[in-house]
This record gives sequence, structure tokens and C-alpha cells, in this order.
Amino acid sequence: MPQLSEPEMLGFMQNWVTSHIQDTAYLQKPVLFAEFGKSSWTPGFYEGERDSFMSLVYDTIYDSAMNKGPGAGALVWQLTTASLLSNTQDGFAFVLSQNPSTAAIMQSQSYRMAQIT
Repeated sequence: MPQLSEPEMLGFMQNWVTSHIQDTAYLQKPVLFAEFGKSSWTPGFYEGERDSFMSLVYDTIYDSAMNKGPGAGALVWQLTTASLLSNTQDGFAFVLSQNPSTAAIMQSQSYRMAQIT
């Protein structure tokens, strides 16, 4: 949805993730969000946009999990290695070692989800 501004996109994603969590709560099933990401081909893209986007998704899932809700996790599209980056370039591919702030967000999410009992 490239026609939306960045704040509008974040609002849409917040509503989208929350509505899916609510739907699966009704079904009493867990939900795993697969293949989410932020394209670097978006005009004006910078790493902070991807970080904000990922943080929003991760925070919503974490809040659900902390409250014994169905939020179970998310799979990022797409992590790759530096040597394969040119072969997988679709705007979504990124290398953790080249994106330290994104790596820190992913590490933090992994840690805090592992702490939930």
C-alpha cells in the first residue's frame, strides 16, 4: 500500500495485526504472522522505517502473548547473507550485520518472547 503515508501505514498494520489476533482469540487458536517486512524500494525508505514497522508488529504480538493471548510470533521477510543479497533482491531482503538497529529489535523480541511463561 505505497499510497499511504508512513503514519497511515503503521496505523493500518496496527489494526491488521490486532484484528487477526482478536479473530484467532475467538477461535482459541494461536496466530503466527508470516512473511512480513518493509520494502527498501519504497520511495524515501530508510532503515528507521523498517525498524518502526517491525517494532509495531513485534510489540503487538508480545502484548498479546504477555496477556495469554494468541499472538505466537512472526517470520520476517527476508533475512539473507551478504553473499546472497544480490540474488534475493526484491526490496525486502536485508543482512543483519549490515542493519544493526534491525538486528537489535529482532534480538530483543526473541529474548522477551522466550521469557514468557
